[in-house]
Amino acid sequence: MKFFGRASFGFSGGIAFLLLTGGAGADVVAQPNSSVVPAGDVVLEKELHRCSPEPCVLDTISGEPASWAFHDLLLTLGVPGGIAELPNSEEKFGYTFNVQGRKVVDFLNSFTIAEPRYQWTQTDGVLNLLPVQESVLLRTPISEFAAQDANVWELIEALKKNPDFQASCKKLNFVERSPENFFFGRFRKPVPPALRFSFRFRHLTVRQILNEIVKRDGIWHYHEFSWPDGTLGFNLYISEYAH
Repeated sequence: MKFFGRASFGFSGGIAFLLLTGGAGADVVAQPNSSVVPAGDVVLEKELHRCSPEPCVLDTISGEPASWAFHDLLLTLGVPGGIAELPNSEEKFGYTFNVQGRKVVDFLNSFTIAEPRYQWTQTDGVLNLLPVQESVLLRTPISEFAAQDANVWELIEALKKNPDFQASCKKLNFVERSPENFFFGRFRKPVPPALRFSFRFRHLTVRQILNEIVKRDGIWHYHEFSWPDGTLGFNLYISEYAH
């Protein structure tokens, strides 16, 4: 398993630990129809060659939701990332992506051109697909988040139990529950994660913490949806982790 980002390693009682400090970098944000590429960015400028004799996965994405196509891109590149889908399943089931080139940024821009309610961002090597109107919960500042010898399932549960996270949910009238719908949690795995981590962060947002988690393992997924009783539901989980 590859580890992404800056980290310091040590050993305590025979258990490896990972200690991380400091904040996350600024977002590189591409609005719909944009082609923002930082100078010298290796990932965004990477050329994705065609496959033979069978087509590459990314050459068969037309007809998929934009979030599925973005997930396919993350798996193709092997880079960390996260996906916040449009609320209330507003994303169409299938889009036609008109990719103008073979660079990673060409694929990313094709997603936001096909669905202008999305934007993509890159922060410290982590790619995100987000609604242009980003979730208030994902922007919630967390004063401190710490975990000891935890896998990504346990990290997500610890984040949900964080006092700042819970206070934001209460203020927003958010309740964690998922609709009976195949598309929510479709990338979940039944097998527990194998890797375990220990770290502490201060003064990061929920999304920044999620990005720090997936630098080490997995891809994060977030959904929001409305219920008839006026409450708002959310679903937050990690997929594609090592097991």
